[in-house]
Formats: sequence, C-alpha cells, structure tokens
Amino acid sequence: EDAEQAGEVVTMKEVLAGGERALVVGRADEERVAELCDALQQAPPRSGDIVLMDSRSGLLLEKLPRPEVEELVLEEVPDI
Repeated sequence: EDAEQAGEVVTMKEVLAGGERALVVGRADEERVAELCDALQQAPPRSGDIVLMDSRSGLLLEKLPRPEVEELVLEEVPDI
C-alpha cells in the first residue's frame, strides 16, 4: 500500500497471530491494533521498538531508530 512517510510515533507491544497486524501503544498509553506494511511483515519489530504509523490508514510504515539516550541506559542493574 502507498502511504505518506509521516505520521504518529508509536511503541510496539506485540505482533498478533498471523503476522499481519500488531498491537501498538500511542499517545496517552492508548492501545491500538494496526496493520504491518509488507516490509515490516518480512522483518517484524520487537516489543518496545519505536514505529512510524500512518494515522489515517492505521498502517505501520517503518521501524525508527532508538534515541541515543536509550543506548546509554543499562538493561541490568549491577549488584553492588
């Protein structure tokens, strides 16, 4: 499907059975079901990934890079 390359930034929660749709979290922690574009169906995003969604069609367009700040956060807290 053709869609604009602008839209709403949402967080991936999970890919639903069948691999064509996903549950995402948008503004104000609103959960929504959206359709994955063909490219994302081939390489589905993981839970927690940031994804661009076309608000009008509800189509997830592309996985966005994580902000640099998140790369500096430790995933595990060391025992001290």
